[in-house]
Amino acid sequence: MEQISLSIVPDSYEDQEDNEEEDDGNEEDEEGNDLVIDQATFFEAVRTWNVNVIKQAMVQGNIDIDININALNDMEGNGQTALVLACKYGHESIVKLLLEQPSILVNFQPPGEGQRTALMHACLEGHGNIVELLLLRDDIQLDIEDGNSTTAFEFACSKGHHQLVKLFLEGGYHQTNDAGGSGDTALILACRNKHYNIAKFLLERQDIQVNVKAKFQNRTALIEASRCGHDNFVKLLLERGDIEVNLQDYDGTTALMAACMIGVVKLLFERGHILEACSYDHYDIAKRLLARSDTQVNLQDNIGYTALMHACFNRREDLVKLLLGRDDVDTQLKSSHGKTAYDLCRNKQHISEDVKNRLRER
Repeated sequence: MEQISLSIVPDSYEDQEDNEEEDDGNEEDEEGNDLVIDQATFFEAVRTWNVNVIKQAMVQGNIDIDININALNDMEGNGQTALVLACKYGHESIVKLLLEQPSILVNFQPPGEGQRTALMHACLEGHGNIVELLLLRDDIQLDIEDGNSTTAFEFACSKGHHQLVKLFLEGGYHQTNDAGGSGDTALILACRNKHYNIAKFLLERQDIQVNVKAKFQNRTALIEASRCGHDNFVKLLLERGDIEVNLQDYDGTTALMAACMIGVVKLLFERGHILEACSYDHYDIAKRLLARSDTQVNLQDNIGYTALMHACFNRREDLVKLLLGRDDVDTQLKSSHGKTAYDLCRNKQHISEDVKNRLRER
């Protein structure tokens, strides 16, 4: 289980002030007697941020704090412990009190679909001071996954909590390039969810591997940013000297293919991508790409289509003519279904007979 070491909270954190009013006396019932703290009262005090009741429960003899501190409460229908509730609601002072108890189960995962630990909830909600308190513990486990195979660090990344990501990384967290249980790296999550500061912070680190692919769809951060239409993220990624722009995902889609589907194209003109330019009405992109001597005009995708085949299939005579202007274009290549470019357009009314003849006779 990976652990990290921390010293201080980043200066950008604002102090989280407790909103409870404390006094030196114990809580009393309606008759003036000291309030008897049962389990229901204890959990209600955690939820409502009543520090006096929590402190009273810690010293009261008629409650077994070692049992109740880790007991499950169903007030929200999902069986959470006092620590999980306090972290979820951001009750820092109560978290401190609970963490002082030797018997506290800091990594406990409540049953049910969520199975989220105290640290996961704090990361989800962006409670920075609480996250730091938890990360300072020697027994905290960072690689635990919830019911959806997501870690606390991945929650911080996906929710855009920049300072929490910095806490993890500056404390020595080393799993930044792992495609975790969710299948995505921190960089992919940041690019998909438009968390610019996190992506920028990650890309400034030399230990970030920019071309790592997600587990399930094999998309890189560049493919994901292009697919989502986040051109400012594409700019960031392309500034990295080690970026590989021609990588393909599970169905053969490249960054430019993904970008052409939704219009993030201007940044990739000179990057050697061509197939999707022909499919999605980007004549100028195809023209720029074909003007480059290193553009491989006859590359084929997972179904065997070349750029020329895509142009023919999509009835783009202008693109077909552009492609035929390249001396190295191969009109006789066949798709995985045995179709040539001519086969794909011979019944298309938008392709002239002259162009069809050039495809057939070349």
